[in-house]
Amino acid sequence: PCRVASDILREQWNKLMLNCGINQVCALHRCGYGGCQSGAPHQAEFIAAMNNAVAGVPCTIVLGNDVLLTEEIVVETGKVITLIDDGETRTISSDPFMTLFTVQAGGKLTLAGSDTGRLVIDGTSGAGQLKDAGRVVSCQGTFVLAGAEICNATSWGIGAGIIYISG
Repeated sequence: PCRVASDILREQWNKLMLNCGINQVCALHRCGYGGCQSGAPHQAEFIAAMNNAVAGVPCTIVLGNDVLLTEEIVVETGKVITLIDDGETRTISSDPFMTLFTVQAGGKLTLAGSDTGRLVIDGTSGAGQLKDAGRVVSCQGTFVLAGAEICNATSWGIGAGIIYISG
């Protein structure tokens, strides 16, 4: 299959940033990208690589596979992270369903959909029910929803909200 990129420089930088995160894990374990896919043995290390973005340096991570999170991703102060699909539909979910992303004050998280794909944050893995302080995104910094979508999630109780902004 072939597709024409509307912004080839962005695509090249996205590919570089993906490779910076995933290649080190694959080289360490002498495995292909499949070793870092959802449910694969090295997924936790790939998530750790995402968390190791350098403060003050924008980091774009292109998701080439669906991701099943087992722990919350924290975007720390000074970090600027963009998650985007690779031109296909990519889903981020968790088991159990929990807060997926926390953005600290001074941090920035962008969830983006590409021109030809979709990035979906899906709450179906844990029946999509968040109680009290439960949320998909908890943000004290900056959160941008740019073409991605959040679906199958409900939140109820005091201090609840699928996207919770404070600070």
